[in-house]
This record gives sequence, C-alpha cells and structure tokens, in this order.
Amino acid sequence: MLALSFFVGVGPVPRVAAQLAPTDAELAEAKEHYRTGTEHLKASEHAAALESFERSFALYASPN
Repeated sequence: MLALSFFVGVGPVPRVAAQLAPTDAELAEAKEHYRTGTEHLKASEHAAALESFERSFALYASPN
C-alpha cells in the first residue's frame, strides 16, 4: 500500500510530505530572518559566515 501510494500520489506519503513542508508564515519568517541576518553579517564583513548562512537558507527554502 505504501509503495502504491508513492506512485499514485494518494495515501500516507503525500499527506506526511504536506505536513512537513513549511507553511507560508514559516517561510515568510525565515525570509525575514534571512534578510536581517544577511544585513548583520554584511555589516560585520564575515564573508564565510554569510556564505554558510545563505547555503543553509537555500536548503531550508528549497521545495525538495
């Protein structure tokens, strides 16, 4: 049943995936955190920390 639900797009797999996806409010909060975080890091000129922060945010915001 689980394998069938994966291929058909019904059942527990899509429901769990939908529950794990960030909500619009969570994504907006993360974007605001990203914006203020990048401003702070740019101001203090920590390029390596900024790159790491941007990679982390990109992973969080990606739909996969």
